[in-house]
Amino acid sequence: VVYKRTPTCSELDFARVVAKMKILTKLLPIFERISRNRRGAVLGRHGGGTWAGPSRTDYTQGGEQGPVKRNVILSQCTDPFTNLAFEEWVCENADLTNAQTLFLWQNEPSVVIGRHQNPWKECDVHSLLKKHSYKMVRRRSGGGAVYHDLGNLNITFLAPKQFYDRRRNLEIVVDAVTKSWDVDVSINDRHDLMLDKMFKISGSAARISKRNCYHHCTLMFASRTDLVPALLHTDRRDAIRCKATDSVRSAVSTLQTAEPAISRDALVYSIVNEFLRGQPRTNLSFINEHQMMNEHSHPGAQALRAELQDWDWIFGKTPRFSVQGDRDPSSASGRVVITVGRGLIEDIAVDGAGVEDGIRELNAYLRGVRFWRHPVLTVFGQQDERLRYRFGDAEWKELMGTIMGLIPV
Repeated sequence: VVYKRTPTCSELDFARVVAKMKILTKLLPIFERISRNRRGAVLGRHGGGTWAGPSRTDYTQGGEQGPVKRNVILSQCTDPFTNLAFEEWVCENADLTNAQTLFLWQNEPSVVIGRHQNPWKECDVHSLLKKHSYKMVRRRSGGGAVYHDLGNLNITFLAPKQFYDRRRNLEIVVDAVTKSWDVDVSINDRHDLMLDKMFKISGSAARISKRNCYHHCTLMFASRTDLVPALLHTDRRDAIRCKATDSVRSAVSTLQTAEPAISRDALVYSIVNEFLRGQPRTNLSFINEHQMMNEHSHPGAQALRAELQDWDWIFGKTPRFSVQGDRDPSSASGRVVITVGRGLIEDIAVDGAGVEDGIRELNAYLRGVRFWRHPVLTVFGQQDERLRYRFGDAEWKELMGTIMGLIPV
């Protein structure tokens, strides 16, 4: 195994590189046999090594092409879009026949929502993007919203879809933790990992493609849990009507609250060791951002990342919803309802008589505009004189304030 430090991922400073080297030093005894086991399907070359695709003890019987092989990939990048794009690329393109892969990765602070969720309902988008300058991410798997930072370890199990088994995967993680430290970690009926049966430390999601699948989960060992209630909450939650998947709210904690000695390096070592336990055919690779997005070895990976970063995916993929607010909070009269589809304003309805013509004209201006403050304010600026004429100065000022109050960012 050859580890080569590169500057392509700006998030990795010298201290993190040293930490990676410590992990490698600890893992080398486990992988002494790697050089003798270079046979098998090769997906690509990363850091001087080779790797194929995913396996737990139950799969070692193999198939027509021989014994199952296990691979471990450790990401050196902390950009959520890059890590998720690479994960998706492997699932869609790699030949994972008779192989199981463990992909370990971390993200810089970000909120990651499920494929079918509404970001405006799941989190405080304004605080996330403007106050904290964190990233808003929509993954391709389902499930609920989660907070990522460098105190969280993301764990992905990739395999042929006939090997899909969430509970078996989670048992690897539970065994790795409980064999190494005296902590009470268990799996609940929602496939969350619970600390002391009370606090959630991990959530799961999955995606199944034509041939392959992946099951990924978080594992909070030292996350900023104090930020979770504020970021994964919005005062507008009850004002939004939609059929999007809602997150299940849970009390959260971290492994370090039960055992301060648990570090990222030790956690990685324990999980990898448990995943590879008793396996004769193994492979370890480190991979950085440049290698993940290399178009020669991973054609289409850059396009996947660009799609995940695009506003039309993050916000435009939101199922149709409506958000409502009262112009006069003391009564139900004057209610404003904005209907949004694919992230674009479809309709604005306002209770009350005598404003029908003005509302029709307002809809003509705003229909198809992004549900975002800047483009809406741009339209209002362009049509200000006309709208003041339609509604009157006081009426228009009040209505515009109500509309803008329903658009968080």
